[in-house]
Order: sequence, then C-alpha cells, then structure tokens
Amino acid sequence: MISTALRIRYLVSSAALMPLATALMIGEGRPATAQSVPSNAGLVTPDVEAEAAPKELSQTEQAMEPSATAPEVASQTDIVVTGTLVRGIAPVGTNVLGITSRDVERSGAVNAQQLLAQVPQISNFFNGTPATSGDVTFPVATPVIRNLPGINSTLTLLNGRRFVNLGIIQAAGDPGALPVSAIERVEVVPDGGSATYGSDAVGGTINFIPRTRFDGVQLDGTYGVADNYRQRYISALVGKAWTGGSIYAAYSFTQNDALLGKDRDYVSQFRQDKGGADYRSSNCAAPNVIAGGVSYALPGLTPGTNRCDTSDPSSIFPEQRRHNAFIYMTQQLSPGIRFENQVYYSSLVAHSYRSQIGSTVAIDERNPFFRSIAGETTQSVQLAYDPVWGAQRSARTYTSQWGVSPKFTVSLPSDFQLELRGNYGRGFVRVTEQTFNAQLESAALLGTTTATALNPYNLAASDSALLDAIHDYGNYAASSTEMREARAVVNGSLLTLPGGEVRVALGGELRHERQAVRNTQATLDQGRFGQLFIGNRSVSSAFGEAVIPVFGDGNGFAGMQRLTLSAAVRYDKYSDAGDAWNPKFGATWVPFRSLTIRGNYGTSFSAPQLGDTTAAADTRAQVFNNSFNIAPNAAVSEAQRRTILIAGGNPGLKPQTADTFSVGADFKPTFVPGLTISGTYYWVKFKNLISITPVFDGAIYTPAFAQYITINPTLDQARQLLSGFRLDGIASVDALYANGQSPYVIADARRYNLGIQRTQGIDYNVAYDKPTSFGSLNVSVAGSYTLVRDSQPFAGGETTNAFDVGAPRSTLVATAGAKAGGLSGQVQYFRTSGYDLGNNVRQDHVGAFTPVNLFVSYDLGDDGPLKNTQVSVTAQNLFDRDPPFFNGGNGYTNGSTYGRMILLGLRKGF
Repeated sequence: MISTALRIRYLVSSAALMPLATALMIGEGRPATAQSVPSNAGLVTPDVEAEAAPKELSQTEQAMEPSATAPEVASQTDIVVTGTLVRGIAPVGTNVLGITSRDVERSGAVNAQQLLAQVPQISNFFNGTPATSGDVTFPVATPVIRNLPGINSTLTLLNGRRFVNLGIIQAAGDPGALPVSAIERVEVVPDGGSATYGSDAVGGTINFIPRTRFDGVQLDGTYGVADNYRQRYISALVGKAWTGGSIYAAYSFTQNDALLGKDRDYVSQFRQDKGGADYRSSNCAAPNVIAGGVSYALPGLTPGTNRCDTSDPSSIFPEQRRHNAFIYMTQQLSPGIRFENQVYYSSLVAHSYRSQIGSTVAIDERNPFFRSIAGETTQSVQLAYDPVWGAQRSARTYTSQWGVSPKFTVSLPSDFQLELRGNYGRGFVRVTEQTFNAQLESAALLGTTTATALNPYNLAASDSALLDAIHDYGNYAASSTEMREARAVVNGSLLTLPGGEVRVALGGELRHERQAVRNTQATLDQGRFGQLFIGNRSVSSAFGEAVIPVFGDGNGFAGMQRLTLSAAVRYDKYSDAGDAWNPKFGATWVPFRSLTIRGNYGTSFSAPQLGDTTAAADTRAQVFNNSFNIAPNAAVSEAQRRTILIAGGNPGLKPQTADTFSVGADFKPTFVPGLTISGTYYWVKFKNLISITPVFDGAIYTPAFAQYITINPTLDQARQLLSGFRLDGIASVDALYANGQSPYVIADARRYNLGIQRTQGIDYNVAYDKPTSFGSLNVSVAGSYTLVRDSQPFAGGETTNAFDVGAPRSTLVATAGAKAGGLSGQVQYFRTSGYDLGNNVRQDHVGAFTPVNLFVSYDLGDDGPLKNTQVSVTAQNLFDRDPPFFNGGNGYTNGSTYGRMILLGLRKGF
C-alpha cells in the first residue's frame, strides 16, 4: 500500500544496529527468500556487524511514523532521506509518500513505471500502463507529480543521484533503468525541492533507493497473460556480505508483445454503436475518388466512401525487450572512511506499430492512368499504401544508458562527516520511423509515362522501382547525452539546545551536461547524416540546510511536545541560463504524541533543457503555401500567400520558476492503535513556462506579440529574420520573392518563457493495521483531490480552467490485505474520477475508470528443498474494466489497461 508519511528510525544499542533497509524488506507479508545481512547503511563506524535480529514492523510502523517528530536521530547514522540534506532525519514540514519492498512485490510490477502507476499523486502514470510510445521527440516514459506542465517538472533520482537524460527534443531521466529486484523502497516528496536538488524538482522528487546489502541468491520469474498479449520477466539477484562490506549484482529481462487496437473492443474509431460518431478514415486500401465534389468508392466507382479503422493495426502498447543491470558495493576502508559505488546499465528496444501511410493526392489528365468519371479533367484520390507496403508501418526505438556513482564518506571531529560523491552517465537514443517521400509522390502523379507515373487507383499497377523510391524514406532521430557531477557535503551537529541538536549541512556541486542530436527526414540510408545540433552546459551550485529543534524531549510540554524548524537555500549558476536562488522553510509541530502538524514554503525552478536551446534539432524555418492557419481574419487574397514559421529552440530561454506551499497533519489516535489519518493541502504557482508563441491563435496579432510576427515582410527583412535557419519547403529566401511573389507573414514560433499555471489540492490517507490471532489485517484509502488547476498561455492571456475542458479532479487507491502464516493476499481498488467536457458538442461527460487488482502469495515451506520459495498470482484489472468511452479519437480516454491480465510469479532464494 502507498504510505503517506515515512519516518526513518534507527534503533541502536551498544552491540547492535537495526537497519531500516532490512526492516522494510522483511516486513509483514515479505517472504524470507534469501539471507539478507543487516546493513550498516554506509555508517562510518568501526568494523562491527549488527547481529541483533531486526524487529518486524507493521506497515504503519514502517511507513507512517510522523516525520513531525524529527529529528530523532540515532547516533553515528549516515542515512540521507529524500528531501533533506541532513542525514538521519526525515525532511521537516514535508509529507513523504513511501513505497516499500512489500508494495513492490504485491504490485506485480516488472518495471519502475508500473510501480509508480499506483501512486495517486503521479498523475500521468496513475491507473495506467505507461510505456515508451516510439515518439520521435520524446521516447521515454517519465513520471510527473500533480500534472504540472513539462516532463522536467519532477526530478527522478537513483539513490539521490540524477539519471543521465534521454530524449531527442525533450529529455529526462528514465526510471525504468533499475531492476525491480534491486529496489528497497521508493520515496516520493510531492513538494518543491530546488533548495535541495536544484533544477527540475518543482512538482517534487521521486527517489529510487536500492538495497544497500544482500547476501545470497534470489531468482524471480513472472509470466503474464491477457487476451492476445504476453508479458515475461526474469531477474537474478546475487550478493555477498562480509564484515565491513558487501557487493551484489541485480539483472532483469522483460519482454512483452505489442497490443494492437484490433485486440481490444474499447479501441475503435466507429462509435455510432455507443451514441457517438464515425471517425474512421477515408484514406484506405480501397481508394475513394472525388470528382466534381462527389465521392466515388473503388473498385466499382459507386457513389459513396470507403472507410477503414486506422486504430486496428496500431499498437496501444508497443512491443518491448529490455535488459537492466545494477551493481552496488560498499566497503569500510578504515574506521573513519567508507567507500560506496553503484553502477547501472539499461538497454531497450521497442517497436510501435501504426496504420500504413494514407495520402490525399491530385491527379489530372497528364497522368496516363487518369480515369475520368463524368468528363472532368482533374480529380482527388484518397488512398493508403496498404496494397503495396502492408497494413502496418513501424517506429523502432532503441535506448541505452549507463552510469557510475562512487562515494566516499569521511569522519570528521565531533559527529561531522564529509561526503564526496561523483556521478557520471551516458545515454543514447535512436528512433527510426518509416514514412514516405511526399515530394517524390507529387512528382510521380505528374508523370507522363507508365514507368514514371503513380497509379493512385491501383497502386500495385505502378512501377515497382518508383514505389520503392517513394517508400525509401523516413524520420530519423538520434541523441547522445553525457552528464558529469562532483559533489561535496559536510554534515553534522552544530550545537545542542534544550530541544535537541541543531544539525546543519553545507555543500557544493559542479555539473556538466552535453547533448548531441540529429533529427531529420531523409532516405533510410541517409538519415544518420542529418544536421548535428550540440548543446553544452556547466552548472555550479552551493547549498546549505539547518534543522533547529526549538522544543523536544528536553523542554517539551503538553501542547508543545516538539517544534522543529528548518531552513534550506541553494544557489545555482548556469553557463547558459543565468542563475537562481531558491530557499525553503519548514516547520513541524507535535502538540501531542498522537498529532503532528507540518508545513513548508519554498521556491523552485526548472532550467530549460539543452533540447530547448542550442541542441534543439527541430530548429528550422518552415514554409507553408498559405496563411489560412495563422491568419484566419485575413482577406482571402492575403491568406493565399505563403507563411514562414520559425520553429525550434531558443538560446535565450530562462528557467521556469515556481512558488510552492503545503500544510498538513498526521493523526495517530492512541485509543485506536494502528490507525493513521493524514491530510495535506498544497499550492503551486508555476511561472515563465516554456511554450511556443500562440501562432495558431488570434492572440499572435495582439500588441503583446508584435515582436514575434512580421506582416508583409520586405526581402531585406526576410533575409535578416531567416538568417542562419534551415529552410524547409523552399530552396532560398530569394525564391520566396520570385515572379513578383512575397510571403504574407513571418512568425516566430520558437519556444519562449510565456505561460502560467496555478494548482491547488488535497492529498489524504487513512490506514489501519490490526494484528490478529492468525496474522494481521490492513485496510487503507489514499488519494489526491485537485481544487484548482488553471492556466494562461501567456501573461495577461485568457485563463483556462482545466476542469471546464476535461480533466479529472480526483484519484484514489483503496487497499485491503491479510496475512495468515505463509499465506498473504491483497485487493486494490483504483479510481480516476470522471469529468465534464465543457462546451464539447460531441460529448458532455467522460466516466470514471475503476479497475481492481488482486494479489495472493504463499510461502511453500521453511525447510527442505522448498525453503525460501514463494509462489504468487496477481490479477490486474480483475473484472476487465474498459477505459471510459470517448466520442472521438480511438474511442477511449481517462485511463489505459492491458485488459484482465493474470501474472504467475515464482521466487526462490538460496
């Protein structure tokens, strides 16, 4: 179950240490599938092994101890919790959502994306099946907290380190790089975190925390099956621990089939059977001829229109094969120095399938294949290339990434420590998509012989060499990225007050990023030679944090048992995007042991990506034959003239900024042991959002955008405005003015800092754990309700309420579980609320999506050959609920699913 507060507590005695990592791993319902040596979690202490058996914690004890009681710090600890620089304590004033190793096991997830789909606050993943789409511009599935704009509004970390970015135009870290078997827990901090982590933590931070220690062998396998769909997962975890150190390696392989539209009845462009409309395409294998304004369907040229559902051959989810590997090692080099290192590697190959190319072409009597119907000399033909190239085309995505992060922790006088850390990563993405050569098609329609002309009525009758030449074309995109980081932090207790120890952390960081990108359309063997765009960036940072216990064990009293304040600040200086100061203040008040009240305020920012600035491979000047799309109010004679849009990146972009605030409470009544009630109100204002100018909106002609548009440009103005840009659609600037012609508009549609978004809402959690004579029971409900989400495309522009145009307000997951001996089970109900569609004339409401998951596992024995063996069955979407109907597109929205999928799991430990 997803927890809504996570408190780190270490119990230390003179001879033994109870590590949180082991407690989480062997908590209620967790099978002892392999020997797990207790971890010192990187403590800089003498070589002493903890030998005391860890206390088994209930789910609530593991994850719901109020962070408000922090700092309750075990001596000598070095634990760093997500959201704070100060070791050994939870972040002050902040609600931390926790996913434990038990949650990982019971989810049936085979990758990190599926695991995060259980978290209601991760709005773009929740209640769905996120997967790479094969999109040329952004092929990586990346989580976003609270539906804030942009893929880099949420920072994803691996054990506190950034992933190397992947992507073409947009880029972000890929959380799917980590084998699930290596995950100890996940911490989600849904508050602005730039004061701690710098850029990208506007909506919050997601930190995947791997195991710190493992001794033995663990093998896992899962086989999932749904209608016309198969999913396979295998993993191995091998480790060795010794006095003062350990090393383990984890490997996983996942593979799944493509799931096509024709395999699910909720996917359909024909919606008249449900009161909708017919959205099927008229560009089909059997063409339609339009002559004199009348449509005639081939082969008989009878009046009417052939239609086809292009969602049938298209993949809902792509075919994927993925290899992940992770190595973690730690060694106490001396009583005062500990060394740790982590290495990850991941590669992915995905195939997304789409319907074959459709095209609407013009043909006249010059073409030898021309067939007049009623004496006309020109026609339009709606066709698709299925008869010659098959019903499907594919986009292939390949990604690879690796990273290494060494770390030294050195003891200093008193209890201070110095942490020295490096982080290096490299990534590569290549996306190839089969398309066709539209210019060669146009030329072939004007051919005057059967060898040079295209036959649009019967494509198979065209010359095969001509068809091959038209087919030898596609989109090609490739990006290589590199990241280098060095970081130093001093951490310890500065002084002691009556309320406890004042703890501080000070540090600095250097980071360098590089991205080299190609993105072009060309013949299939020439795509890799497209123009290369390169971006480089250096970032230097300084930061600090202080935690002050005003009241605590030494001076607390009824109504003020604890009061802890924190302040953090970070300065980031970018070589290309200026600098940024970001503070954060937090407070945690415990008036009584059962009640914790917390709040925080801060500012955050998100720097423009290299793909938005100098590495923007979509930078170009695009020539269109008319101005109808961007000049709807122009006279017809003017709108028939050419338009030039300058698209792509902008080296002058500044960081996106945000103010963030939250306040909440955690209540654990002593009269109902095991009950926890938690709620948080949050408020975010995101400013200077990076977006393109409103070129397809009448607002582009208002005085606010006068600098971005030039009407009736002179030749000299055009030369100046278009200098340095690649021209798409015409040979040269001078050619725009040949034969007395001239363009009507040149518009700058590059990315600028324009938009604003405001978001407010409430997160909540109610959980109850009860020990029983046979084992235990637990129930919980956790979710998020959005109060406000409005946005402006630019300062002073019209405000749009997301709930007026189609967005769900609430998400929740309810869980009930039980354990009896070796048998444990859990049922989960997920709900994404329905929503209104405002002034949409086709449909006024979209329904809720409410699937149910079931998990059952059994430990086969404590002795003999079946020792440390567990079998499990997971039913995802047990009742086979379809996503809600939508009268448009492919017929559904507000959720995604494989359908009912049964997963059989086997785990064996040695």
